[in-house]
Amino acid sequence: MLLIFCFLGLVLIDAAALPKGVPHTIDKYRPVQSNQYRCYVSDELIDFSFVNDDFCDCLDGTDEPGTAACAGSPSVAAFWHAHGEEAAFSSTFYCPQKGSKPKVVPASEVNDGVCDCCDGSDEWQGLTPCKNTCWDEGALFRQRKQQIEQGIARRERFVKEGHTVLASVKAELEKEKATLPQHEATLKELEKEEDELKRLEAEKKAKERKKEEEGESQEQQQPLQSEEEALPPVSNVEPATQAEEPSPSPPTLPPAPASPPVQQDDDLDALDDDEVPTDCHEWGEDGKCHDKDHEHDEDEEGLIGEEDEMDEDEYYEEGEDREWEDSRRRAEGSPENATGALGWLRQWRVVRWLMSIGTKVKEQVKDTATRLTASKPRTELDKIRTKVSDTRHHVTEAKKKIDHLEKKAKDLESKPEYAHLYHKCVETNSDGYVYEVCFFKDAHQKKDHHSTNLGRRWKWDISTGNLDEDVMLLEGGQSCWNGPARSLKVRFVCGIEEKLQNVSEPSRCVYEVNMMSPAACRPHHLDEFKFLGDSSQQQHDEL
Repeated sequence: MLLIFCFLGLVLIDAAALPKGVPHTIDKYRPVQSNQYRCYVSDELIDFSFVNDDFCDCLDGTDEPGTAACAGSPSVAAFWHAHGEEAAFSSTFYCPQKGSKPKVVPASEVNDGVCDCCDGSDEWQGLTPCKNTCWDEGALFRQRKQQIEQGIARRERFVKEGHTVLASVKAELEKEKATLPQHEATLKELEKEEDELKRLEAEKKAKERKKEEEGESQEQQQPLQSEEEALPPVSNVEPATQAEEPSPSPPTLPPAPASPPVQQDDDLDALDDDEVPTDCHEWGEDGKCHDKDHEHDEDEEGLIGEEDEMDEDEYYEEGEDREWEDSRRRAEGSPENATGALGWLRQWRVVRWLMSIGTKVKEQVKDTATRLTASKPRTELDKIRTKVSDTRHHVTEAKKKIDHLEKKAKDLESKPEYAHLYHKCVETNSDGYVYEVCFFKDAHQKKDHHSTNLGRRWKWDISTGNLDEDVMLLEGGQSCWNGPARSLKVRFVCGIEEKLQNVSEPSRCVYEVNMMSPAACRPHHLDEFKFLGDSSQQQHDEL
């Protein structure tokens, strides 16, 4: 028991030895050299009992941290002014406020009858009783401290998960890099096979084309030969008659005069104008016009009238004349009989035209047949082409994937705790605009279906020199009118909920925003809450 009382006595003496209004971490208020106090700046030695005796003994006023004796003292103010500093240290009072955050109040407010400190330490003379409300006021600090502790724990989990993601990305990257040469080799072989099939098909088409051209040449020659063989000679109109007996010789006709005979003037005068033949086809030796058409008419009438009176000899004689006349007309291509030599030629021209149409139809049929017979090699070529296209697409996609994985690995290498935010987009509303940030990608400012790019190239900003502060800089946004390209600085702040807040534009087209995230929580963020200590029990002390 004696030892316990001695220990408590030492504690009380030590606590009592520390002057009021002084931070408990400041060692300058410890007694030195036979219970003396050395003034903090003026370096004077006074008896420690003079500290907080409500009288200003030091030139710098540091001996009265718990009273208002040195507050507003002209001599103290002159001393600090001479040293180029404000007399703040000697004119303030430190409130410990256990359970809450300590604070400093003006020294003039000490023992003024008003409770300025939540623990009532500023009214230490007891003139005014003060209730200790520090525990209630410290609730927000304790809550914030708890959030930071949770954030630190989540950040540690994010770091582990980020390393796992990074390892997976690197493994996938190595796999893609290893398989890419195989795909490229396969593509090369398929392209060779495709080229070979193309060559074979081209050769086959050339052979087929040559064969078709030769066939067409033969087909074109055959109709001409057939025409020549089938065309009856002009001197032989009736092949059947020629085979039985020679064609009769045409009778000797009197030579036709080159022009009608010139009559005497008397004879011409004796003729009336209407009696002069103007459309004569043939002139006779007698100077008269012998119209063939009328002669034929008369012959036809005579033949019809005398048909029954002809004997057998006259019939055959007339038949021979008719046969000779028909042959002559056929040779001359008379329109009265289309079976002449020229008529035969016209008929064969029609036949040849029909045969040319048939040749075209035949060519189309052959072309269709060729395509049908060539369906197998075409199918093989189509299959190879499909394989080449698919493999080429696969190689292209593999290269894109490799580029993406390389960039992602580089992005997450330095700060894996932000892997869960990779290409994740977060929005916030501010001043009528919607701000969207897609991490590791880009940022936009939106309003009324219009979007303005604030940055498309990102990097970690280390210009601040604070390695414990994470700042992502997005640059290369849409240019301002007569200004720079827009940019956005995202400052990560320790917080449980991940959200954007406090959008600002410190300079033209340069934007800043805070991003709360557990990934930004670090142990040093707890330093500002050391004053809380182990405040697990509520204080209800009253002074």
